[in-house]
Amino acid sequence: MALKPQSNYNYDLSVSFYSNVIGLFDVGLFYKKITDQVLNYTVNITDPKKFGLPDAYLGKFYTAPINNKWPGFVKGLEFSWQTHFWYLPGFLDGLLLNLNMTFMDSETRYPFFYAERIRIPEPPYVKQVGKDSSRVNTIIGMPKMISNVTIGYEKGGFSGRFSVYYQGKTIQNAQANVKSLDVSTDHLLRFDAQLSQKLFIKGLTFYWNLNNLNNWPDRQTLTYYPKFLAHQENYGWTTDIGLRYQF
Repeated sequence: MALKPQSNYNYDLSVSFYSNVIGLFDVGLFYKKITDQVLNYTVNITDPKKFGLPDAYLGKFYTAPINNKWPGFVKGLEFSWQTHFWYLPGFLDGLLLNLNMTFMDSETRYPFFYAERIRIPEPPYVKQVGKDSSRVNTIIGMPKMISNVTIGYEKGGFSGRFSVYYQGKTIQNAQANVKSLDVSTDHLLRFDAQLSQKLFIKGLTFYWNLNNLNNWPDRQTLTYYPKFLAHQENYGWTTDIGLRYQF
């Protein structure tokens, strides 16, 4: 079966304010409609003949990509603020702030397949019958909140940034035939820093970047039982130190 490309229809309304003291402030509303979302659909083969397969495939699982016949919807509010505190006294006039926050809500209906055991009048008196069903959930990979806050300082050839990035929980698997088996990626909280200093040679700069300072793990848990860990990866923190020369 040929897949259709996923289509997104976006509607945005935003307002921006700027002044020499406040800096740049943006606030906006958005609404998104998602159609033909591509999903992996898993079927437990209860009738091999239906798929043109021999009886040996009875009870096996078959997975194929499909387009979700139900559309998805996302709505939310986002705002950002970029400013330079040049008016503060003394050394504080080098402070910078960059703030971005997005709050959203999403919803769609997901299909899933399950096998039901029914009684029949002749031996073996029990038969498995495959059935299609669906349920409503948030859209896969869509958190309720994203935030990025950066505090910076620039003065005398020095430039520094300390960033905090937050992303809320996201659904990763919303099609389990048992709702309690749905899996989510846990929220993410990450600290990064970037430092640089111009040196006495024109065009030469020393830099030092530090990533994932808090060593936040990538965790997946059961959506409705978050204390049960499904998967975890730890990447550690990384750093880059070097000299950069610009002609």
